[in-house]
Amino acid sequence: LNKPIKESLLKHCLKSVFGSPETVKRELITRHSLAEAARHARILLVEDNPVNQKLAITLLHKQGHHVDVADNGAIALEKLAANAYDLVLMDCRMPVLDGYETTRAIRAGEQGVRDAEITIIAMTANAMEGDRETTLAAGMNDYLTKPINAQLLADAIQRWTKPGALAATPERPADGPTLHSSVFDAAELLERLGDDIELARLVLLEIPKGLTEEIHGLKTALSTGDTPAAERRAHTISGLAGTASSKQLHGLSSRIEALIRQGELSMTAHLIPLLEQSRDALAGEIGIWLAANPK
Repeated sequence: LNKPIKESLLKHCLKSVFGSPETVKRELITRHSLAEAARHARILLVEDNPVNQKLAITLLHKQGHHVDVADNGAIALEKLAANAYDLVLMDCRMPVLDGYETTRAIRAGEQGVRDAEITIIAMTANAMEGDRETTLAAGMNDYLTKPINAQLLADAIQRWTKPGALAATPERPADGPTLHSSVFDAAELLERLGDDIELARLVLLEIPKGLTEEIHGLKTALSTGDTPAAERRAHTISGLAGTASSKQLHGLSSRIEALIRQGELSMTAHLIPLLEQSRDALAGEIGIWLAANPK
């Protein structure tokens, strides 16, 4: 490395040296090889939703990155203790340990985590006022809203993995989807996925099943009075709706999530039939689009 050495570049170099198994033949590390390696980061994706997992993994692989997946924060801590990563993509709402708790544990170096200062990028659906500040206060470095946008994801990863990257407070992201009458906005979905029709098909094939499972779980949680589970289910539904570019379903599920947070469970129950109708309408539109865009 050339002097004067930048702290971030030195840290990146050391992570490259100590993160490689001893059985692997080592190549000479230079600032040029580090710059090349930064384009192919090793990323830990912490996400509990199978649809979002599949979408994120596909996008990250297309961008040339290596990805491991943890279904919750507890598993993430185990993987961070066993392996070296360049950054973490952290969902904020998860069972067992949510993204905030997991981040605080990482920063405290709990459970043998290798790098307590690893870059953590928050990913959250249905972003609300104060969410950005909450993620930064928990110790995360950056903040992305769901549904996942391929270009914004690539930009964030490049921003934090390129040698010499500065740890600056991220700008506030653009607002998420707004509510209007659109059941399914195929054009918006394709634009967000870089006009990749095959990836859009991959995502849309999973959405109706995922929504049905989550709505069933929401109804069960409401019937048993399990408020945390109900809020988590509503949040997941909102995220799936955003991923599918269904502003109608996204708006309704976001409203339900807010009512649950306020303790209005009885009022929430009255909205479930509308939620199911919106899901059915979306499933119908998805079916039409898939038929018009065969593999």
